[in-house]
Amino acid sequence: MKTASLSQCRRLTVVSRRDGATNGARWDLDLVAVRQNWVVQLLDAGDVVDLPHVRDLEQHTSGTVVLWELFDRALAGEAQPDVALGRLVDQARDHLALAFHRFLSGDDGGPTLAIAINNQPLPVVDPFLKSKRGTRKLPPDTLAIDGSKVEFRPFILPTSRS
Repeated sequence: MKTASLSQCRRLTVVSRRDGATNGARWDLDLVAVRQNWVVQLLDAGDVVDLPHVRDLEQHTSGTVVLWELFDRALAGEAQPDVALGRLVDQARDHLALAFHRFLSGDDGGPTLAIAINNQPLPVVDPFLKSKRGTRKLPPDTLAIDGSKVEFRPFILPTSRS
């Protein structure tokens, strides 16, 4: 997450809450350049209390807020940075909803995960069209790959006429 985030912005702050304790850390590329050293700033309660969405986090026993600041790459060369940022947020929302669809829906009886971007929960998506008439779920198949077992759960998707 750190590398991907810092490829888009100059400052990354992560605040996590677990078992009632809130902790934060910040990576700032400008500070790294000044100190000529890869440093992380550990934040205290006073540093994190006024950050966006941290107060919302305190209403839960666990969770994480990821804050990107000083966009220098993601919006470089954009004539309308606000429009471009909105588009990037929409793309991130769509990607995360698809990548984590099993956890967001609670499929397979595992833990249900809640992810929100700007206080907007990700939608639960159904990439296998399980709720559509004509979709067939086939029995799982397990293959050994490089000494590890990988389980496949195949679906036959309905035609566009279904």
